[in-house]
Amino acid sequence: MNSGRFWLLVVSLAGVAFVVSPGCGGGGGSPCTTCPPIEGTYALEFAPGPVPQDCADIGVALPQGSLEIERTGPQLTASLNGVELTGTLYASYDFNLLSSPTQRDGGTDTLTLSGRYIPVLRDGGTAQINGTFLGNYTRTPPQGTRRCTLSRSYTATPE
Repeated sequence: MNSGRFWLLVVSLAGVAFVVSPGCGGGGGSPCTTCPPIEGTYALEFAPGPVPQDCADIGVALPQGSLEIERTGPQLTASLNGVELTGTLYASYDFNLLSSPTQRDGGTDTLTLSGRYIPVLRDGGTAQINGTFLGNYTRTPPQGTRRCTLSRSYTATPE
């Protein structure tokens, strides 16, 4: 009889499908309905560390300046280093922001910020956001197209 082996195969495949299938949403579940006041201007502080050599070679550095966020319901728009980003704020207070490819310095930049809004937990405290910055860069110098990726964790507090 093959019924035992067939059943084991079905159960095994179902387990693999469960483990491999990604969750729904943008990593934060459902968009917020009662959204926290994330909007504002934030000073970004990146974790210490060197810029990868392939990025330094093409003149790429971490963004400078403030992160400016506006919110309409769960929809976010932001600006960082002159690049416009859009995204979603989730009920878990997680968010994501993504730019369209932006022409800059003879190439393109695509920026992503993901993170979590942490509200003020006690009187006199300060809200903050923590997360990860990811920049994908392409430059086309006379030597040919070159690419690099720069990823760094950050903390941001309202200015």
